[in-house]
Amino acid sequence: MALLKGYDWPGNVRELENAIERAVVLSKSRTLGIEDFSFLRSSPATTSTSISLKEVEKVHIQRVLEEYGWNVTQASKVLQINRVTLHKMIKRYNLKRN
Repeated sequence: MALLKGYDWPGNVRELENAIERAVVLSKSRTLGIEDFSFLRSSPATTSTSISLKEVEKVHIQRVLEEYGWNVTQASKVLQINRVTLHKMIKRYNLKRN
């Protein structure tokens, strides 16, 4: 709880919901522990106030796609958007697999 309370949550409630959903999906046990939220400990790349909303969206989509091995179906579920919409965003932001 201390980790969750201490995190800045720049995405507010949606980011919290996604973090919990991600932890549940990736957890290897029936209860969530601090190790299931290890992705929160890294400093987010989008905390700068000078970054545009489009850039934040682009970075977030790229991060989720990489996290799920570019599995568009899984990434779209985590992002809570339609697969077709995610494909359009990939094209719009010219995202490429690293």
